[in-house]
Amino acid sequence: MSEILKFDLIIVGGGCSGLSTALHLLKQNFLGTIGLIEARDRLGGRIWTSKTKIEEKKIEIGANWIHGIINNPIYELLYRKRIIDSSIESNKSVYNIQAKICQNGNDIDTVWIRKVYEAYSTILKGTTRFCNDGKLEEIKFYKDSMGKYIENEVNKWIETEIDSESNFRPIVRSLFKSLIKRETCISGCNSLDDVSLQYFDQYKEYLGPHITIPLGYDSLINVLLNDIEEIDNDQNRFHYFLDSPIKQIQWPGLTKTTNYVNDNVDSKNIADTFPIRIESSNGTIYECEHLVLTLTLGCLKKYAHNLFDPPLPEYKIDCIKRMGIDIVDKIFMEYSSKSTIFDAFTKDGDTIDEIMLLWDENGDDDQPIEETDTIQTKQQPWYKKIYSIYRISDHCIQLWVSGKEAEIAEKMNENEINDQLTEQFRRIFKNSNFPRADNVIITRWGMDQYSLGSYSFISKDSSPDDIEKLSKPIYLRPNDELPAIVFSGEATHKEYFSTVHGAFLSGIDAAKNFITQKC
Repeated sequence: MSEILKFDLIIVGGGCSGLSTALHLLKQNFLGTIGLIEARDRLGGRIWTSKTKIEEKKIEIGANWIHGIINNPIYELLYRKRIIDSSIESNKSVYNIQAKICQNGNDIDTVWIRKVYEAYSTILKGTTRFCNDGKLEEIKFYKDSMGKYIENEVNKWIETEIDSESNFRPIVRSLFKSLIKRETCISGCNSLDDVSLQYFDQYKEYLGPHITIPLGYDSLINVLLNDIEEIDNDQNRFHYFLDSPIKQIQWPGLTKTTNYVNDNVDSKNIADTFPIRIESSNGTIYECEHLVLTLTLGCLKKYAHNLFDPPLPEYKIDCIKRMGIDIVDKIFMEYSSKSTIFDAFTKDGDTIDEIMLLWDENGDDDQPIEETDTIQTKQQPWYKKIYSIYRISDHCIQLWVSGKEAEIAEKMNENEINDQLTEQFRRIFKNSNFPRADNVIITRWGMDQYSLGSYSFISKDSSPDDIEKLSKPIYLRPNDELPAIVFSGEATHKEYFSTVHGAFLSGIDAAKNFITQKC
């Protein structure tokens, strides 16, 4: 017979949002019992610091940065806990960047890198005029496509700034392409054609540098769990369960007194006679009065339509379908010889931090880069979506890849990735003896069955209204004081979607729905 565990409130998902929800429920003196169900064998969700170290440096499989430090709740929390200190508040005063033509390994003058960077930054800032229903005719002209807008602006800049007969035109265009590929990793999309132009500026950032956490991002998970246990103080109000994937959520559904009719449910004492029942794959049944669901948008897209019995309201399913999420992966390559990285990332005595990659996407790699009137990437070998190589230590480099190309890379094994990238590096670094990496790590967030993508964005089919609809609590009856189901997670935050602090703040918002219960 299946074990049945009963709680006043259950949280599905043990990532930042789920733990934040539990913590803030307890902080607000929620006296009911709280159960947290996590499918994985660890807490953290898309925060995942590998146990593997390279030169004593932590490898982040998941979340990488604290995005801005001024008023950022993640930074403030970790600063108070002395996990980070003011010595890492600023990035290096000098960040050396280089660009190489992948076909021949030739360097690009840094003057041009700076000029293109400045132009690209100006183009991005120009999106502010489209926000809040502004410039509707322009939005229509661009079909609400961030990609089409950038392509048009880049073409105008090149026509104005670069002589039509200049051999440097294709190089400049390739620099822009590299930055656009970077943007797909920042936004979390396959192509900027997928991203809404009108709502690109909806995403907000805290001021200050983007920093990493030397002790690892999983230190945040440890802090949250420790704070929860400290507040609980052996009162057994909070319990969490690992290795517990959910199969089905049975709930009463919406009554006929709401806008969404469920003919199979009796509205009389519905919450008392039919609590929410969650069936896990290991056979355990969890029952509760209230549910906070922190599944990723990728999982919601795949499972939401049949996870619930009866189904969720149509407005929830529809907004989930419209919202955007795709794959962003990291590749780490470790070399035992320090000279491998030193030689590749040293120029005129200076250490290079990043090498931008300028691929030929129109012809053979052995031929010069050709000029084209488009900046959009055609179907190419997966590695041509890699926009830069980052030096993260004396023995390790890091690369990012997004979208369909990331999906291809995820299906390859580490040896195949090593072989293909080494072949390219030998050309890029003009070194036929450039060694294979001794160790390769690739993240696989698209294949991760409990993630099915990296982080959310506002697609051109969607809007901030969809984020609001997803986060809107579900009440069984119009006069109910407390909701039955609340969705939480980074995808439910209107301004900080795609971030850890967005997930953290969404947990606070979720907890606020229940602070009057048993207080």
